[in-house]
Amino acid sequence: MILAAGASVVGLVVMQFTTFTSEKVSTQIWIAGVAAILNSQYRERPLFRIRLPAWPVLGFNCLIVLWLFLFATAVGYTIRGDREFRREREEIKKVLAYQKIIDNPEQYSPQAREFVRREGVYDRIKVQNRFNWLTGRILPTMFFDANMRHISCHQFAGLAMSLKDYDAAVAFAGEALYLHPNDQTNLRYLAELAFLRNDYRQARRYLERGVNTFGFTPHSPYFCQRLLSLDRYEGRYVEAGSIEDGMNRN
Repeated sequence: MILAAGASVVGLVVMQFTTFTSEKVSTQIWIAGVAAILNSQYRERPLFRIRLPAWPVLGFNCLIVLWLFLFATAVGYTIRGDREFRREREEIKKVLAYQKIIDNPEQYSPQAREFVRREGVYDRIKVQNRFNWLTGRILPTMFFDANMRHISCHQFAGLAMSLKDYDAAVAFAGEALYLHPNDQTNLRYLAELAFLRNDYRQARRYLERGVNTFGFTPHSPYFCQRLLSLDRYEGRYVEAGSIEDGMNRN
């Protein structure tokens, strides 16, 4: 049974690079139990036996039990992290509603503006602290479920951009891009954030990466257009002409 459970753990480790949900844990444990029953030699005579001392068998079984315990701990932290991200979304949505009033005060009543002035600052600071907590304490403990981690970072990068919390946006977008190198939205966020910092060299890296990855397609012209503008701004007219030719061909 322990050996079958160990094989189950290996299966889960592989699965986490594709998709992973907590339901699959129970499914995999069930499979481990079935494997243990099917491989039982209770009424069968084995083809051959290899005599081993008791201590390596005991040591191996102890290692598997220890690995199962550590694995369960890692899964628990991952599920906890997913729950924390879900919970924080609701708080952030409330602050986003405040942000709309701040950005468009003429569309709201004096009472609404006064309420946001009174309560919004505190809630905004609280959300910023939660962003820091999520990026600094929660994300590093989510060892499994790369898919869900990417989705959470992708969504929270957009929320941080909406709240103009650019430090958090860089952290979430960077993690999302690391997990999914073809994440066009977060690559664009990182380029925009580099421009906001006047870091044109870094912005160029992101834009060139976008052009190399997505080409000159008119369906996602952001990288081409921004790189073209940057080349012209920096006097790189040959490079700008090359980009313009590529855009015209498509």
